[in-house]
Amino acid sequence: MKISIIIQGFKDRGFFDQSIKSALNQEFDDYDITLSSDGNPDLQSYADKYGITFHLNQPSNYSISINNAIKNTEGEWLKVLDDDDIMKPDCLQNIWDNRDKGDLLQGDAILLKGDQITAFKGKEITIKSFLPIITNPVNWATVAFSRDAFNTVGGFDPLINYSVDYDLYLNFLSHGIKIGLISKVMGVYRLHPEQLTKTGSYYKIIESSYLTKKYDKLIKL
Repeated sequence: MKISIIIQGFKDRGFFDQSIKSALNQEFDDYDITLSSDGNPDLQSYADKYGITFHLNQPSNYSISINNAIKNTEGEWLKVLDDDDIMKPDCLQNIWDNRDKGDLLQGDAILLKGDQITAFKGKEITIKSFLPIITNPVNWATVAFSRDAFNTVGGFDPLINYSVDYDLYLNFLSHGIKIGLISKVMGVYRLHPEQLTKTGSYYKIIESSYLTKKYDKLIKL
């Protein structure tokens, strides 16, 4: 298997149909899809509806849930898709065709807020672009990474729930793993009141301090 998609959700916010359909509607043909639920067995109805694999975790957090789901996949590359994001039909093809650019890839995206549409242009990722903690230039809807690199950095930090994408980038940078950009629109990132970036201000404060300590040496370079 070349690529595994892991769709992550903890409750039904009304976006699963669009997210799963976008994963199923890929031009690339060598991939599988797992719907991963953080302690909510009711989400299996979506997996049954679309004939995809369902992975139920014990209630934990985003990082632990994704780590456990990834252990049950086989793809050489991994694409984590949040339940409120959408993949463009050529997303996986672009990932596979550009994997020589790095072991973590990020493309351009569309930001969708109600009926408002704006563009998100990927930028070169460096430690300076990540300061101050947390000013996040990552668009998770377009990110994919190799399994080998993911294993090298030890997966997602189980102490992180809000800033998993941010931590993963810093972890890759700290290990000298190359991050590449794809100058194509590969996904849609939805802005809405229930997203964790809107409701997770507590996590943002706590995890900002944690990440600053964790990557202190890297930040000082």
